[in-house]
Amino acid sequence: MKKFMVDGYTVNGENLDEFFKVNKDLWNKFRLIKTNNPLVYTMEEDDDAIIYKRWDVVTKTTKTRRVPKEELDKRGLTGLYNELRTSKAPMLTIAGHTEGNTFFTASEVIPQAMKAGGHVGGHGVNRVSRARNDYAEELLENETLSYVYLKDEDILKIVAARSRRFTLIPLTVIEDIFYDLMGMSEWGEFQCKNWSVSIHDSRLFIEFPQLAADIRESYPAIKDNYIPGIMLALGCTGISALTAAMTWRKEGSVYPMISGKVKKKHYEGWSKSEFIADCKKDIWGKYTAFPEAMVKAATTPVSFKGEDAENGISVIIENIFKQLKVNQVFKKKEGEITVEKKVNNAILLRKKLTDSLLETYKSMTAAEIDFTFYDIISAIMEADIAWVPESYQKELRETLASAWTIKY
Repeated sequence: MKKFMVDGYTVNGENLDEFFKVNKDLWNKFRLIKTNNPLVYTMEEDDDAIIYKRWDVVTKTTKTRRVPKEELDKRGLTGLYNELRTSKAPMLTIAGHTEGNTFFTASEVIPQAMKAGGHVGGHGVNRVSRARNDYAEELLENETLSYVYLKDEDILKIVAARSRRFTLIPLTVIEDIFYDLMGMSEWGEFQCKNWSVSIHDSRLFIEFPQLAADIRESYPAIKDNYIPGIMLALGCTGISALTAAMTWRKEGSVYPMISGKVKKKHYEGWSKSEFIADCKKDIWGKYTAFPEAMVKAATTPVSFKGEDAENGISVIIENIFKQLKVNQVFKKKEGEITVEKKVNNAILLRKKLTDSLLETYKSMTAAEIDFTFYDIISAIMEADIAWVPESYQKELRETLASAWTIKY
């Protein structure tokens, strides 16, 4: 099955050469077209086919396109067929396109196009209907946008709609940047920790075990063993910019902390040499920021000055959450449209952390061990968020992982 044509396509692994191959294969499927006046067909279902219809105001007739399930099954695209029936995403036709003029779409494409054109937002653009599709066609008639699509022979699927300034950065630059960075590294041997490739994002995590040993020797005040690494990421749909980041993963943990980042968006001009120079300055040149911050935290005891410890811990966590803007993470996102959501999850997370840290505080106090900001920061960075709705987890994890940057 050609799973890359399905929105949920994801491949994971640990072998570096396999990552480069999967990443390159996916890149070879991506295309970009800048155009206006797409015609929007609304989907209807038949027992064994998908039918797309559009009212042509010029000819005063209904134009129909039928896609039999059998046709996509034979091409290994059953997953795409099932996705389209579920999402009811429309079909677009673009006149004069050299690779064909009929495009399937991902569910978020029409909302993205309407927003990129600066026309409309809100719940309505996410509700699939003939009225919405007809309105989108009217709005986009003279709006030149960038449409990112996947190509498998003559099957085309638009997966993102962006402004006309949007350009593609080849996914394969990750491999080029990786070898350039490793060639200049003085951090000793490296190993591929893991990687993932999806329609929206390719990510590679590299770690430096020898540097970890050097860090332990240079910063003995840090209680835990943190393994430094580099994360490289890039996507083609506009969700993930070209990114290099310094990571710190606590031994035994899955989730790394980020301590330095270099980014180039798809709307910006960029050169590989400038990107590498920025990495050398902002990542290699500042890699000690994290261990130095953790040493400060480990040597700063927390005192409640006679007040209730539970309340004191809760107040500290609340202050940290404000600095990290945790409440802003808890929003409901539908495509590009963001709708404010109650922050009950943030309150519950603070309560869970308070209860856990109160137990830590009691046991450390009983053992006459200083309770420090290191204990609080570590607990926040490693908080259990499996109970949080999945749509928030990635952003929340990244937000909590930056707790080491807070001021106190």
